[in-house]
Amino acid sequence: GELVQFADPSESLQAGLAAIYQELSIFPDLNVAENIFVGRQPTKASGRVDWRTLYADAARLLDSLGVQLDLKQKARNLSIAQQQMVEIARALSINARILIMDEPTSSLT
Repeated sequence: GELVQFADPSESLQAGLAAIYQELSIFPDLNVAENIFVGRQPTKASGRVDWRTLYADAARLLDSLGVQLDLKQKARNLSIAQQQMVEIARALSINARILIMDEPTSSLT
């Protein structure tokens, strides 16, 4: 291994590290798909959000986790377990090589 220091969280994401924390960081007024790609929405050449790609990618991620959710459902209406799965899908959406999990299932008990 090699000691690495990052100046900010975006550097760790670029290096392929993602973290899922015990405390949820869901945006209650955004829907499932928007929460997965918050701050990283795919865009068209015009700079507008590419909603078709966003929903297709969100569906693919949740399917890979074996999770069935309505992608347009507001996060506030999800159970804690469902919100946690959205968090996991968000972490996986950056194609992380290393996933750091700080007791991600503790909120499920």
